[in-house]
Amino acid sequence: MVMKSFIKNMIYSVINIVIAALTGVILLCVVFILPVELIEENVRASAETIQSEGVYPILSKYFMSTLDNWTDSIILMGSADKTEAPITAKAMLVFRGTFADKNPAERLIAHYIEGESFDELLTYPRYWHGYLIITKPLLMVMSYHGIRIVNGVCQFLLLVVVCHLLLKKGRSLYIIPWVIGYLMLMPVALAKCMEFSPCYYIFTIATVVLLLIQKNQLERFAPFVFLNIGILLAFFDFLSYPIATFGVPSAVYLTLSAEKSLESKMADMISNGFFWILGYAGMWASKWVLASIITGNNVIADAVNTVNLRTSSTSLDGTVHFGKIACEVMNIKAFLKTPVSGVMIVFLLYMIYRCSKQGQLTRNDIVQTMIPYFALSLAPMVWYAFATNHSTIHFWFTNKACVVSVVATLFGVTELAGDRFKQKCPDGV
Repeated sequence: MVMKSFIKNMIYSVINIVIAALTGVILLCVVFILPVELIEENVRASAETIQSEGVYPILSKYFMSTLDNWTDSIILMGSADKTEAPITAKAMLVFRGTFADKNPAERLIAHYIEGESFDELLTYPRYWHGYLIITKPLLMVMSYHGIRIVNGVCQFLLLVVVCHLLLKKGRSLYIIPWVIGYLMLMPVALAKCMEFSPCYYIFTIATVVLLLIQKNQLERFAPFVFLNIGILLAFFDFLSYPIATFGVPSAVYLTLSAEKSLESKMADMISNGFFWILGYAGMWASKWVLASIITGNNVIADAVNTVNLRTSSTSLDGTVHFGKIACEVMNIKAFLKTPVSGVMIVFLLYMIYRCSKQGQLTRNDIVQTMIPYFALSLAPMVWYAFATNHSTIHFWFTNKACVVSVVATLFGVTELAGDRFKQKCPDGV
């Protein structure tokens, strides 16, 4: 019976990925039909913002608040590209102009402010660049500055929605851990950087979906929720802190499954993780295959070479070796450089204190509750060990994956301190 259900889920998953990939191609083709002239004017205004800030502006010298205007410049140039090519080729390859001796921010400024013509064209086919279905329409009506404002408002509203649903689900105690996790992501930096945003939106919207599902349907639909989390991640993300899109919703799933046995929780986590990987890898690989078929370019080879590099422990030229432990420490230290880290520690200690005062808690209660959360809290460390090259070079934003460790740990102790299994948990919303 279990095998039959698994096979059925696999068939549905493959169909889901195929439909998502074809939908992705269609959506990208549609936005490349939009008039570039309107976009170009706002990209020119956006270039002025980039010029005033620099490539990697730091919001505070005391906290980890570096923005990635390098990548955001790539996003802006890709959104305004005027290359004469078939729509399908533009959607699959994503052209952008370049100057041999300039970084992306300098290229943006040189072309759109100083009026220099690009030396040559680059393509960037290994990613889906799904953000274009959002950035291109937005850039028709506003500049980078306006997008930042909209971004910040939307992110805050999603925070409010999650808190409201936690309250309705009888999980009011989890609101503080959720808010702490959000604040440790450095919300101002999160709002100001387009590259940092997709993972936040994906794991927060996934959380909303999990909280909206009827309790008796949660186990049934969870694999497809995590499958589509992976699909959306592959479509929208620029390889920023992807493991957060699995880890944060998984912590929420655990809180909604508090009455289950340890074995069931671990089995669910493994199952959900499998479908998350299937969605992520399947959707990403489908881009390489479709782009290769549609354009005739060998996108698969380019993508595989990049994956091999990013999951290695050496630099591009092979001369520098990145230590896995050093990578872990670097990311954890960077993540903790926030103004609310002290609040997080105080809250954790307070919850541990509350647990110690609960005489009815047994060792078995602690083990049954905390092992799944503890295992989940290690997910960022596993990711850093897997993608050491990428996580070392880009530690100043890959550190955001540690939000999984914070949310999982705080949710775990909150479950224990909140008189486990005795909270009223409505089945639906």
